[in-house]
Amino acid sequence: MIKAYGSSGRVDDAKLLFEKMPVRNLVTFTGMVKAYAETGHILDARELFDSMPERNLVAWTVMLAAYSQTGHLDEVLALFARIPEREVVSCSIVIGAYSARGQMREARELFDSMREGNVVTWTALIAGYAGRGDLEEARSLFERMPERDTVSWTSMITAYAQLGHLEEARALFDSIPIDHRDAVVWNSMLYAFSRDGCVAGMIETLRAMPRPDLVSWNIAMATLAEWGMGDDFANFFLEMPERNVLSWTSMIQALARRGKLQSARDLFDTMPERNPVSWSTIVQAFARNSQGEEAIQLVLAMLLEGTAPDEIAYIEILAACAHIGLLETSRRFFHSITADHGLVPSIEHYSCMIHILGRSGQARDAEELLQTMSLVPDSISWTALLGSSNEISRGARAARKAVDLDGEISAPYVLLSNLALKCPQEP
Repeated sequence: MIKAYGSSGRVDDAKLLFEKMPVRNLVTFTGMVKAYAETGHILDARELFDSMPERNLVAWTVMLAAYSQTGHLDEVLALFARIPEREVVSCSIVIGAYSARGQMREARELFDSMREGNVVTWTALIAGYAGRGDLEEARSLFERMPERDTVSWTSMITAYAQLGHLEEARALFDSIPIDHRDAVVWNSMLYAFSRDGCVAGMIETLRAMPRPDLVSWNIAMATLAEWGMGDDFANFFLEMPERNVLSWTSMIQALARRGKLQSARDLFDTMPERNPVSWSTIVQAFARNSQGEEAIQLVLAMLLEGTAPDEIAYIEILAACAHIGLLETSRRFFHSITADHGLVPSIEHYSCMIHILGRSGQARDAEELLQTMSLVPDSISWTALLGSSNEISRGARAARKAVDLDGEISAPYVLLSNLALKCPQEP
C-alpha cells in the first residue's frame, strides 16, 4: 500500500500507514523512501534513508535515483562514494550524473571499469557525449552497443537533430527495423524535422506514422505555429483526435503570429483549461502587437483567475507597460515579482524596468537600479540605459560599460552617435 500511495502522489497517506506499522522492515522502509522521493520530498527521503537500521542495494539505488531525477548531482556522487556494492543500475545513474555535469572523463572511466553494462549504461554515456557535441564518439559507442532499445535509438536521433544534422538523423531513423519504431522513435524524427524547420518533412512523417499520439500532434502544431505553412495549422488543430493545453496554446500562438489577435483571443476564451504558459502566450500576443492596454487587462484577468504570472509573463507585462508608458503600473508589477510570487527577477526583468524608467524621464533612477541590482549587469542592461538616456555623460558611461562587456556588439556605438546628434549642446 505504501508503494501505491507513493505512486499516486498520496505521500501523507503513505506516511500515516508507515508510522502506524507495529513492525517495519527493509521493504517498508525502502517503500517509504521511494514514496517521499516520487513526490519531491527529497529531504524527508534522505532523513528516513539515514535512519534505516539496515540498507540493501535496492535502498541505496532508490536514494541515488531520487537525487539524480531531481538534479542533485553533487549528492548523487557523494552517496555513490559510500555505497557498499556497485552494480549496473547504480553505475548507470552515476554515469548519467557525470554526463549531465559534463565530466565525460569520469563517466568514461566508470563505464570502462564495469564488468558488464546494459542498454541504460550505454545510452547514458552516449547521451553525455552527444550533449557535449561529440557526435563522433557518441556514434562510435552507439555502433558498438551489444543491443539497442527505443531510448538508445531516440537519443542518437535527437542528438543529430539538436546539432543540426537532419540528414544523419533521417538516415539513422530509416535504418531502424519497422518493428522497433514505436511512437517515441517516430516523435524523435518529428522533432528533428521541426527543429530544422522542415515543415514538409514533418508533415510527411506524421502522415506515415501508424498511430500518432498526442505528443506527435503537439509537435506538429508547435512546428506550424513556429514556422507557419498557410492555414495548415487550423486544419491540423481540427483534425486532432484529442487536445491538451499545449495543443490549444500552439494554436493561439499560430494565430497571433499571423496577426489574428481577435481570433487568438476568441480561442483563448474557449479553452477548457489554462495554465501559466497559455496565459503568457496570449499576453505576449497582444504586448508584441502594440496592444499594451489589452495585454495589461489580460494580466489582471489572469490574477483574478488565481493564476500567478511566470517569469516569461512578467517580461511581457513590463514590455507592455513600457510601450504605453505606464511607469507606476510597471513599478507595482516589478515589485510583485518577488513580493507576491516569490520569483527572482532576471536580467531581462531588470533591463525592462531600466528601459521604462529611462523612457519616463527617470534616467537617474534607471542608472541607480542598474548599479544596485542583485545581478551583475550585462551589456543588454547597459544598452537599455543608453537607449533611454537623454544625457551624453550618462549615455557615454553606459556605452563604455556595454562595450567592455561585449566588444562584438555595434548597438552602443549607434545609440551613442544618435544621442550626440540629439544633444549637441552638451559638452
